[in-house]
Amino acid sequence: MTIAEPAPPAPLAPASTAAARAARHNWVANVAALSDRQPWTIYALGEMPAHVAWTFGRDGFLTCLDAQGGVGAWYAGCSLPRRAGEVMLKNLTLHGVVGCFLLPSHAGLVAAALDKLLPQQALIVLQPEEQDLRVLLASCDFSSDIRRNRLWIAAGPDWQGMARTLFDRAPGLPTPAQFIKTAVSAEEATAALIPLAEKLFGDVNEQRASQLTSNGQSVVSVARKPLLVIAPTHFRLWDDAADALLTALSDESENIAHLDPDDPAQASALGLSIAANSKRAVIVANRGRADLPDVLGREVPLIAWITEPRLPPFNSQYPRDLLILADEAWRAPAKAAGWPASQLHVASWPR
Repeated sequence: MTIAEPAPPAPLAPASTAAARAARHNWVANVAALSDRQPWTIYALGEMPAHVAWTFGRDGFLTCLDAQGGVGAWYAGCSLPRRAGEVMLKNLTLHGVVGCFLLPSHAGLVAAALDKLLPQQALIVLQPEEQDLRVLLASCDFSSDIRRNRLWIAAGPDWQGMARTLFDRAPGLPTPAQFIKTAVSAEEATAALIPLAEKLFGDVNEQRASQLTSNGQSVVSVARKPLLVIAPTHFRLWDDAADALLTALSDESENIAHLDPDDPAQASALGLSIAANSKRAVIVANRGRADLPDVLGREVPLIAWITEPRLPPFNSQYPRDLLILADEAWRAPAKAAGWPASQLHVASWPR
């Protein structure tokens, strides 16, 4: 799919009310974030919604009045957009990294869903109705979530083409693990979208599986290539070994590439395969090969820095792997787990 260079946005008319000024701020921030992170979406956005009366809902969340619904009609028939979203999604639990939100009728639903997700999880908003998308992007500032790869857009009549472009441009983003819909979603419309989306995600997974096979069979030159450090960046109580490892290697930044599995756009098996395929070695804290997707080839050694007494077993299929122990006392148990003495080293916590 060829994406045309987006035209510069037209100047916005002066805002006369606090609600209109907030809508303009949200629109500008979201469009800027999408231009930076998801530029292929810009062509479908068009202009900021015009001829709507921006106002604050009864819960203080920004919304507008729906001209098509008659004088004084709330957009999507909801005067409490954020509160309604919190109530309808109070039991939302996302299994996996990515969820696909079908036809959210207003921004309060998306904001409430993002609040229910973990920091390392993401939403793909599937919204064929362009006007609903425009109102959504003017009703709430999602720019931080867009820039952190937590919110993705597949919208407009060609939402399928946009979704394919999304997964092509972000190979590290997993396909959705589940669909999210609410009671206010049009049942017929969502029922029609689900099989189309399932087929699209299945096609993407097949394509990625084929690409993983090609990556595994390819012969890669590893001379003078950097190392890949797998280190999640979100805070975890009593589990800061990955951060310590990344900090200790920061002086070698020219030779170190960082893969952050807490970034939804870097969380897929294909993302790891692409990142590791040209590296001299992969370095990780407190993980063995069995803890990672099975996409690392034999030619790429895994160097594991172990800071807890849970030792991964040695796998003779990967004779170049190394184990670095934070405690000398773990050397004997590591040998008992099959590790050759020449592939065991000791490195305590950095001071």
